Amino acid sequence: MAVPRSMWFLAAVSFLVSPASAVGQDAPRLAAGARVRVSSRVFGASYVVGTLTAVSPDTLQIALDSGAALVAVPFTAVRSLAVSVGQRSAGSRFQHGAGYGFLIGALGGVFIGFASGDDPQNTFIRFTAGEKAALAGIGLGGVGALLGGLVGLGSDADIWREADPSPVRLTLAPGAGRGMRVGLALSF
Repeated sequence: MAVPRSMWFLAAVSFLVSPASAVGQDAPRLAAGARVRVSSRVFGASYVVGTLTAVSPDTLQIALDSGAALVAVPFTAVRSLAVSVGQRSAGSRFQHGAGYGFLIGALGGVFIGFASGDDPQNTFIRFTAGEKAALAGIGLGGVGALLGGLVGLGSDADIWREADPSPVRLTLAPGAGRGMRVGLALSF
């Protein structure tokens, strides 16, 4: 059975669709004044955070948060680009960290309690492995929640969404009947 030409076209074009449009969410717009996080060959293995001061068809100009001079990053050197779409509150960051801290502490305590086994019968105070697991889980869970909450407070407050660094975006959508619609968007 021969494959219709339209199916070959659809397969070829599907590789060109950007991940942002494939997810069905609009990627954040790149505009002067936006807070951005950029990973680029220009900066080596790390990423930088700053305010976008200008966008040209081939370059991003960023004022770094560290107070350094403006940095120009060519689009061809960008590995990843994210735009801040808001910030999480301190309470939200504390709760998030405390939840993870409690979970890690409690699981560690349960493991330690069961691993230590039952106490010998001839001791004055003796616990079974299950009782030790419950006590250690509660105790280490509380300590973990406190430490995790403090770590959460120190975490990044920005909420990042990946942006498409490419000025050209090709999208595909079902058309009327059995057809497909192809869209091309250029942003400057």
